[in-house]
Amino acid sequence: MVRVVIDSNRLQSDELRDFLTHDKENCAVLTDYAWMEAYKGNSLLSIKKSMAVLKDFPDQVLVLKGTKAVGALDPSAPGIAKRMQWSRRGGEFRDTVVGLQQAADGHIGAIRQIIEHGKSADTQMEKILNDMTELPEALQDMMQAHLTADEIAGIRARKPHSAPLIGKFLNISDQLAIRFYKAHPQKPRRPSRRARYDAFLYRFSLGCLLYFVSWVRDGAQKHKAAAKFRNDTIDINFATYGTYFNGIMSEDKRVRDLNMELSVVLEKIGARVPKSYIEIFAERLDAEPDA
Repeated sequence: MVRVVIDSNRLQSDELRDFLTHDKENCAVLTDYAWMEAYKGNSLLSIKKSMAVLKDFPDQVLVLKGTKAVGALDPSAPGIAKRMQWSRRGGEFRDTVVGLQQAADGHIGAIRQIIEHGKSADTQMEKILNDMTELPEALQDMMQAHLTADEIAGIRARKPHSAPLIGKFLNISDQLAIRFYKAHPQKPRRPSRRARYDAFLYRFSLGCLLYFVSWVRDGAQKHKAAAKFRNDTIDINFATYGTYFNGIMSEDKRVRDLNMELSVVLEKIGARVPKSYIEIFAERLDAEPDA
């Protein structure tokens, strides 16, 4: 089974349809962010368009719990990716397909429900973005506190990261993760040192740092970086989820690159990261005999 997180910008793509058609064991993974973006705008129209491909493959869609619930999961227990799903039996997406058809048929209750979901998604997305407003400044302060002027200059000069610098990166991301744990409404217990990089909040923190380092490397001005970074945390969320499954399907190169970089770093520090679907398909092609 190959399970790939689908960015909202690929929900209507031929790539997604081909992926699901190629093998009935292939699965599209939907995060709460994908749902929220699918409802943006005119909810009745946007959700219908967003689910136009997936509705034809209802048994090949895995629906995840909300990020708040995922962030509270204990990473030391086995099968964290499975525990991210709404249920082991699946079938949640079939209910969505039924609801979409009912709305298309003019069922008032179904229409009202979609509109309410859309309003709720807009409210939740704005709250998430507001919660991230101070994140760029926090990262900036942490980097200035831990990195020397020469190290920052080296990042901007695109020099290879030294082992001590990578160690500092991990330390900064650890501190950021602790902030996220303290701010989490469910107040989950922080994981052990050995298991921490299998925890979503730690991986997301590392993703934020790697993304922000790219801003430093590109010489982005602080106030501009802060404004854009607030919205780009959605992309970081997608890239982070991809490390628990077989990668991310996205038309955004920055998201794909971040997912790859995050996966490489996580593997090097001993975290569990499945192979990307691109790597899996490449191995299958290599294994096939020549025609």
